[in-house]
Order: sequence, then C-alpha cells, then structure tokens
Amino acid sequence: MMRVEAIVSDVGGVILRDDFKSFFAQFEAKIGVSAEAFYALTVGSEEWKLYNKDFLTEEELWRKLAPKLGVEDEVARELRQWRRMLVPIPETIKILKKVRGRYPLYCLSNVDKATTHYLQERYHLYDLFNGSVLSWETGMRKPEMGIYELVIQRFNLTPERTLYIDDKEANLIPARQAGLQTIPFRSPEDLEVEMLAHGVEMEI
Repeated sequence: MMRVEAIVSDVGGVILRDDFKSFFAQFEAKIGVSAEAFYALTVGSEEWKLYNKDFLTEEELWRKLAPKLGVEDEVARELRQWRRMLVPIPETIKILKKVRGRYPLYCLSNVDKATTHYLQERYHLYDLFNGSVLSWETGMRKPEMGIYELVIQRFNLTPERTLYIDDKEANLIPARQAGLQTIPFRSPEDLEVEMLAHGVEMEI
C-alpha cells in the first residue's frame, strides 16, 4: 500500500445523511407502494440519472416522473421537499477536518445543480474541499469510469497515492479499476480506523 497524498470523498451517505428510503417510507400509506419501490421509480430511475447530469431541469424531471408515480398534488409537493432530509454527519466532517490540513481534500459526487446550491447556502458544505467534481457539471456520474478519470486529471492526482471514500460498493469498483485506494464507508468510527490503517495522518 503506497503512502496517501490526497483524499477524495463522496458526499451523500458519507458526509450527509441521505436516507431516501426512510424519507419515502412516511408516504407509503399515501402512495400505495413500498418505500423501496418508490425509490426505484424516482432516485433509481433513468430520469433521475439524467437530472444528476443536468440533462433535465427539475421541472422536466417531475413532469416525466409524474405519470409513473401517480400521486396526488399534495403528496407531490411534499415529495419535492426531499432536500430537507439532507443533513450533515458531524462526526464525518470532524474527521475530514482533521486530515484537511495535511492532505488536499476533494469531492466526487452525483448531485444536481439545485441541491449543490442548497447544500452550500445552508451548510457551506463545499468549503470543506479544495475542489470538486460534480455530476451536473460534467455530464457524467458514478459509476461511469470517465468521472473518475476526470477527478484524477483535473487535480493532477497520482491514483495509487489517492484514497477514495464512498458508501456504495458499485462506486468503489471503478475507483479501484482507476488505480485509487478505497475505503467503503460504514460509519464515522469505522472510517477513522480505516484511514489510520491506510497511513493517513490526522491533526489532533
């Protein structure tokens, strides 16, 4: 294992709580389907992926999803407030702040433009990073190999000396194929242990 010189992190599920299924569960009685099924119709849909890449506006997204969802207008308005569930995980942020002074810290995230602005205005989230590669800016999203190649090229990273953190195994596989060291995020406590195991130094 080579010495780590830079760190790249996912956002949703690592730095932010983004439990869509729990959010959708509160609507199960109103929408008549399980939270898992509703997740597949929305966040798991091809339309949502296009939205992440900025190929659809938010209005276009919901217009395309509406026939599949078949929900009442009141429920639709509530669903469109989904960003409220995105809240920081302070323990993860504390860990990343402990390494930020020693290593350049970058963000690699599947996220739409409106959510990026929401997170920055509400939490100043992207101030944590030295730079970001975001799906809506690039027209690519994880796990497409191109977005990993872009983050390596944009920030002049040495892949085998770069540590990548993500909570989804599907996103870690191409990162490893690109030569990055990886950590599967399970909890902040586990993250700190794994980072120390990779030789990452932390400020006290």
